[in-house]
Amino acid sequence: MDDDGYQKVEKGDLVTVGGVLDADAIKQRKLEATSLVIIRDESQAEESDSA
Repeated sequence: MDDDGYQKVEKGDLVTVGGVLDADAIKQRKLEATSLVIIRDESQAEESDSA
């Protein structure tokens, strides 16, 4: 979670995103989602892999 209580997504995380994708999203490389689920948290995977 970040300082505002929002779930953080990091590079390497596997996510599913729900929402409507338009042509501008591809050009801007910016997504605005109505929902997001982290399937694999890469930072957690690294911790468990080293244990």
